[in-house]
Amino acid sequence: PPTLIYTHSLKNLVNVSFSLPIQELFFKETECGGAPHTDQHRTSPTSQWNKVSPSNNVHQWKTPTLVIHGAKDYRLVESEGISTFTALQRRGVPSEFLYLPTENHHCLNPQNSMVWHETILRWIRKWTTPGEETDIVPPRTD
Repeated sequence: PPTLIYTHSLKNLVNVSFSLPIQELFFKETECGGAPHTDQHRTSPTSQWNKVSPSNNVHQWKTPTLVIHGAKDYRLVESEGISTFTALQRRGVPSEFLYLPTENHHCLNPQNSMVWHETILRWIRKWTTPGEETDIVPPRTD
């Protein structure tokens, strides 16, 4: 089955827009046609901000997912990784959460890098080796 490794987790694009550095907001606002808090975007379900935000498609999530997040990632706050993992668990999607409290947007510590790589390789083996998918639970439909 397909599998996903989700580093630097992003669940709600609008929420994240309020915590991004100004220089990164320029690109998001340019791509989405303006700021998310304007009436044009805030009230419109067809707004580009709403269309591309993963949180609006949680009901369709079914791919086994490894979520990796560093506590010192100031581009994407901790709650994004935690909420992504929680949404997967609530949907019954096979998922795992690797939390690295001393890492930022990139894994720099050599010991943490080993954990990061070993976790990813184990996840890939688990979901790509025939007969290894022993804990697949069908996603919830509610």
